Amino acid sequence: VATPGSVEFGADWLSGARASFRANTISTDRAMRRFSYGSQRNGDTLENGDMLGGPGGGVLIRPGGHYQTLTRQVPGSRYLWSNPREHAALFLAYPGSATAQISLRTSNLSLSDPDAPERIRGSRVVLDTTRLVATVVNANPLARTLTISGTGHAVARGDAVSTFNSATTWDATIIQSAKEVGADTVLTLEHWFDPAITVGPGRAVRIGSWDMKWLRIEAPADAPWSADLFQGHRVEADDAGPGPVCVLTEEWYALTDGYLFGSGGWSAHGYDHQVDNAFTTPRPQDNLSPFACFIRAIAPDAVLLTPAQQSGPEPSLGLITTALREALGPQSEIVWVADNAHGRSSALSYDDGWLDQDNSAWYVWMRANARAYGVPFLAAGIWSQGAFSEQYARGLRSDSVSHATSQGNLLWARAILADARKHIPLTLPGPTLPKSSSTLNAAPE
Repeated sequence: VATPGSVEFGADWLSGARASFRANTISTDRAMRRFSYGSQRNGDTLENGDMLGGPGGGVLIRPGGHYQTLTRQVPGSRYLWSNPREHAALFLAYPGSATAQISLRTSNLSLSDPDAPERIRGSRVVLDTTRLVATVVNANPLARTLTISGTGHAVARGDAVSTFNSATTWDATIIQSAKEVGADTVLTLEHWFDPAITVGPGRAVRIGSWDMKWLRIEAPADAPWSADLFQGHRVEADDAGPGPVCVLTEEWYALTDGYLFGSGGWSAHGYDHQVDNAFTTPRPQDNLSPFACFIRAIAPDAVLLTPAQQSGPEPSLGLITTALREALGPQSEIVWVADNAHGRSSALSYDDGWLDQDNSAWYVWMRANARAYGVPFLAAGIWSQGAFSEQYARGLRSDSVSHATSQGNLLWARAILADARKHIPLTLPGPTLPKSSSTLNAAPE
């Protein structure tokens, strides 16, 4: 599975081997990062306490640009070029967006070959949802209010509003409420735009609905180009407006039972930060917020939640559990899982850098509250890699105190699965088709 800014097959840790033209990851301060979920980028704090950016990520594709991801086949698995695969990209539909298109690409040069030839041209998806173009009368970033000229507009709570300085610098946010005041309409926004984008009197804004839309394409087995070393897909933007936002890509073997594993969360932020800084205002047609819609779009069969100890208290685990249940339904499979031992400080050069961090309060809270939230708690991961000071010598850490190697993650996963087999009754059959599975704030990448 390959996702923007995440891991890919054949990589021991984050490699980011991509090819792009006029495409960039969503900048740290963009409100657009609140539409999805899963990011390693931090954000600054505004005067009103609102945090810039958000818990999501993705790629902004500028007019005429593209974003491409290629992977290797994986010997010993079923993800082989001799088997059919399906590729999918999830896009944000918002007011003003250009159209997106998907194609299959291959290369014998590299994972980031910018000239990977096109093998199959896929479908297009229209992403512009503009219903109204309005003129700004006044803007108050601290109060998060945007006053637009005129009344009688078809504007609803949960609509999206976008604006841009140019076709290469744009942002979108969600309307929390709207009311008419005299000859104008005052919009209260759930979160403000990127401060780098000018929003003031005379500025034009676009208002309309928002949605998450998939683009899919199939890679046939034993195609004439099946011997090519690197294969994948490219998503492109036309030049009709601000570029599309790709929030997720997936690849899998299409004709077998099995599972996809992915990760989410917001690096360096606890679960309360993650929920508070996502878009949670529901849209009128189905009462879904962007956070809930994104979670439903990836449709996880099971969600494993580990502690998010950075800037978040233990009860925040209950907060994210409730938010996921509201998105996925009361019968959703959610499991609380203990992570492995971590270092006490942020750098090994500190005097206590080799000591284990004391996260016992989290494990005590999880054990005490799992039944109330209707989730199992698997604790075996705590001891899966031994003490933090042992992990380097055993090849289980890849970069300072932050991330495990693939071997470290494998030990953690095996301990968790053994714990699950022993203590969780397996009463349901496996899925008949491969579906997405998601791990939020899981074992370090």
